[in-house]
Amino acid sequence: LTGHSATRCINLEVSKCRYCLQPGETLQAVAVSFATDWLQIFGANAHLRGLDTLSEFELINLGTLYPARAGDTLDGLRWRFKTSADSILRANPDITSTSQTLRDGQLVCVLPGSCTVTGPYPAR
Repeated sequence: LTGHSATRCINLEVSKCRYCLQPGETLQAVAVSFATDWLQIFGANAHLRGLDTLSEFELINLGTLYPARAGDTLDGLRWRFKTSADSILRANPDITSTSQTLRDGQLVCVLPGSCTVTGPYPAR
């Protein structure tokens, strides 16, 4: 049928704070992509039995979905969750800058610093 065309709309739903492992990809490689640590990603995935049992195209959690409250800022979230602004920006493509105002109820993927220790250290 020459000269005929059709328009199609496709609606894709993308889950926030989730990632599909690519063939041969390790949690360390994923962690580098999202400016975090592999142990944080491992901790967000209680279903993983070990690092040697990762499957190709397995869907994993990157972190936690946090519903922003009125007045929340990216800087405030990074301090509260002991993470970096870079990590939050990489996991949330809808947040385009560190100065962007977060909407009340906006879901933000946060990758808490599960192994981050900052001084001073407690006395023994």
